[in-house]
Amino acid sequence: MKTRDSVGVVIPEAALPYWQRKPTAEALIKQVTNLVGLVKLMRDDKMWVEVCIPSALADLERLKNNLSTAIPYAVCGQCQGHPQTQPGGECRLCRGRGLISKHRYLTIPEEIRKMKEQS
Repeated sequence: MKTRDSVGVVIPEAALPYWQRKPTAEALIKQVTNLVGLVKLMRDDKMWVEVCIPSALADLERLKNNLSTAIPYAVCGQCQGHPQTQPGGECRLCRGRGLISKHRYLTIPEEIRKMKEQS
């Protein structure tokens, strides 16, 4: 049985190693989420009185958002999971993974996404 991405497209063999590392990225984001919880507990602790808690929390949220772009979501809409076929040997959209994040997937024009999801 072939592995499919989040929209149902079969993932090419060359892109599978990145898809299989998805849990690693998710675990890292979970660690940052846990850290958010710990920082929230600092609000009432005098030890941390000089720390700007709202700023620290905003930084952690930015970190989570940034790290989330490492999570593969869909086969690349430009190279179709074969970045080596692109000029220069690397796809500019997926940067050589053959997969893109959900954020990047949502930047693909809607009509192209719908065609991809129906195939």
